[in-house]
Amino acid sequence: MEQEKILNLILDKLESIDKEQKLTNARLDSIEARLNSIEARLNKVENGLEENSIDIKEFKSIHGTIENFILYTEKAIEVYEKDHKFIEKIKRIAGE
Repeated sequence: MEQEKILNLILDKLESIDKEQKLTNARLDSIEARLNSIEARLNKVENGLEENSIDIKEFKSIHGTIENFILYTEKAIEVYEKDHKFIEKIKRIAGE
């Protein structure tokens, strides 16, 4: 009788442990699923950052091109103004 009680206690304890393991496994599965979801979202964010990085590089390249255009345009205007003044002087000299 005493052995039977001890065996029943052991069986109850083993069932309790089994239930806890099943609950723990279910929680772990839930956590793993959430982690997979988070990982997928992080991958999307990383891909978006890579695309933005490319866009920024393209913008910097375009910006540099525009800066060069403005610089050369300013120089061209300076040359044009000098040429214009020179032509006006020639017209005055030719008119005299």
